[in-house]
Amino acid sequence: MTLKRQLLLGFLSVLAASGFGIAATLWWVGAGGMHEVGRTSAAALQERAQGQLATLRGVKSAQVADLMELVADQLAVYAGDRTAIDASLAFAYDVDLVRHESETPPEALAALRPALAEAVAGPAFLGWNAFARHAAAAPGYSPRPAADYVPADPNAQLLWEHYIRRNPAAPGERQKLDEPTDLVCGYVDNHLKFHPAFRDFAERFGYADVLLLAPDTGRVFYSVRKNLDFAQRVTDGPFSKTGLAAVFRAADAAGKAGRAGEVAHSDFAPYEPAGNAPRAFLATPVFDGGKGGKYAAVLAFSLPVAKLNSLMLSGGRFEAFGLGKTGETYLVGPDGLLRTSLRTSADELDVLRDKVSTDAVRAALEGNTGQALTTDPRGHAVLAAWQPVQVLGTRWALVAQMESAEALAASAEVERMTSATGTRMAGAAVIALGVFLGCRLRRGLPHRGAHHDPHRPAGQLRRGRGRG
Repeated sequence: MTLKRQLLLGFLSVLAASGFGIAATLWWVGAGGMHEVGRTSAAALQERAQGQLATLRGVKSAQVADLMELVADQLAVYAGDRTAIDASLAFAYDVDLVRHESETPPEALAALRPALAEAVAGPAFLGWNAFARHAAAAPGYSPRPAADYVPADPNAQLLWEHYIRRNPAAPGERQKLDEPTDLVCGYVDNHLKFHPAFRDFAERFGYADVLLLAPDTGRVFYSVRKNLDFAQRVTDGPFSKTGLAAVFRAADAAGKAGRAGEVAHSDFAPYEPAGNAPRAFLATPVFDGGKGGKYAAVLAFSLPVAKLNSLMLSGGRFEAFGLGKTGETYLVGPDGLLRTSLRTSADELDVLRDKVSTDAVRAALEGNTGQALTTDPRGHAVLAAWQPVQVLGTRWALVAQMESAEALAASAEVERMTSATGTRMAGAAVIALGVFLGCRLRRGLPHRGAHHDPHRPAGQLRRGRGRG
């Protein structure tokens, strides 16, 4: 091998080694760099997902506040409406005249109380399927003796007899009856006049019940649903420790002090007259003539879980609200029990039944707002955002969350794609460099037919090249 050939091969070897070193560097920089880009993009998408949940948390907080403000405003406005005022005055007068105006004989009254205890407040009442449905929300519930539920007032007993016991509708649907056919008195006339309006209001705006209560005694002289609180006194008796009794006492005090428009509220709790279904209550005094007028009654709304559930569950349109397949928002009360259902619940039975003690809930109940990767009530890893909210006079926790596998799926895909792209780019660079070096090697080595002939004069060789 000639010296020239040796030098050329040595030069090309050094060039190849350098080239492959450069290729390796390109591979490392390209793959690693794109992987870093992927990680940065994934982090940005995770931050975006957290931001979206935080935004949704804020939206739901505002919606909850708006809903509760709307309920309070509806209550205050309806209390000043002539329908509520006139009904309060009429029923307050008529409720004490039922026995007299109906001319019910004493012997019929004597048999009424035990009959009501047997048919209404005993096994027939407790056999209502609502008690079985909501049993888990009222652990340790023990009913009183049947006779304790029956009101002592003969006027109330007659109202029970005709609006409850003889009502052809099932419990929970007694509002369908406008006028009993076998009772004649002023109360029946006024019930026929006002009941359709109250019933329509309750059904249109989603209230479980609308009630009118007498000042001082707290006697429910009208209700839409005709549950066992109808015609009862809530200041004593079987329902004196309920949320309805609590809001009545506060609204009654406001009424006696002339504070029109003041709204009292109680948190959700099992309500025995509704079969221990969760109920919250709001109440305000009714004045004849508005502020400065005569205090006539207390108007109360019974709030079901459904109103808040519909809001927090987005009406079932989860994906339209950016919640995907696993996202949800829910509320938890100060006792750690759900106030609205989880997305996976097929009904509302987890409210007041299931306790949630996650880090997110505890932080919100302590008054903190935040967001992080954490676990949900089912133990799943989730991306969550939380904050405290004031509802019904107490602090609740509001949580917006999505399972991390879904929330971060886009970021994981971006990281995978960018890493793969980097690898492909680096590989392409190596291949291109290899092709380049191969071409250089081929050009650098002499062809077989062009090797030097020692028997040919040098001048001829040069002249031959010049003519070519």
